[in-house]
Amino acid sequence: MPEKSKDIILDYLLRRRIAIATNMQFVKSLEKNDNTILGGVVYFTDGIWIWPNYLSYYLRNFDIEISLAFKKFIMEQNIRNNQIDTTDAIAFLKKSKVFQFLVLIEVS
Repeated sequence: MPEKSKDIILDYLLRRRIAIATNMQFVKSLEKNDNTILGGVVYFTDGIWIWPNYLSYYLRNFDIEISLAFKKFIMEQNIRNNQIDTTDAIAFLKKSKVFQFLVLIEVS
């Protein structure tokens, strides 16, 4: 992936989000012989997509592939320079039956 695209995607994953759920499960690196603990599991959303906190770690360090549709969506958001509308994201989550317990924390 071109470095500029990677930077745009990492910026999106880390800045344009709200936390929607967390648990006390810890995630260890999936790399062989690496016992690094990446932290607890937190899921983020922009009101359309949901991703785990460790996605940015693997994209930054291992250039993992992400969904072409997700990548396209992020690049379109960057072109428009939109900020996420937390009102829409929260409304989406409230009507969703995915999570039993919802923790909403705005991340700036």
